[in-house]
Amino acid sequence: MTAALALAAVAASGCSIIEEPDAVGTWGTPERGSAYLRIADDGTLTGNDGCNTMSGRWHEGDGAAVFDDVMSTLMACPGVDTWLTQGRSAVAQGDTLHVRDASGVEIGTLPRAD
Repeated sequence: MTAALALAAVAASGCSIIEEPDAVGTWGTPERGSAYLRIADDGTLTGNDGCNTMSGRWHEGDGAAVFDDVMSTLMACPGVDTWLTQGRSAVAQGDTLHVRDASGVEIGTLPRAD
């Protein structure tokens, strides 16, 4: 009973028992030809899939950074895997960002850069 009351008190206070790491930061390698994603605390999102530049906005939803209004260049990129432009949300777990498509399926990961 005491454990249930403690859990209820934590829930009522708006705190969570398990806190996920913050997705704000730079993920991947922001160098020419490499994939990276920069999730800023002002709600903006920028990045590159190794060929195409991306920009948009993001918000928190269901424990993930949900991408909004993402725009990307559409250059042909022979030999470059352009998976990152299909990302619609991401979850940070430790020093890894797990990027998901519109269906919620993980399509790739990026290491924390900063």
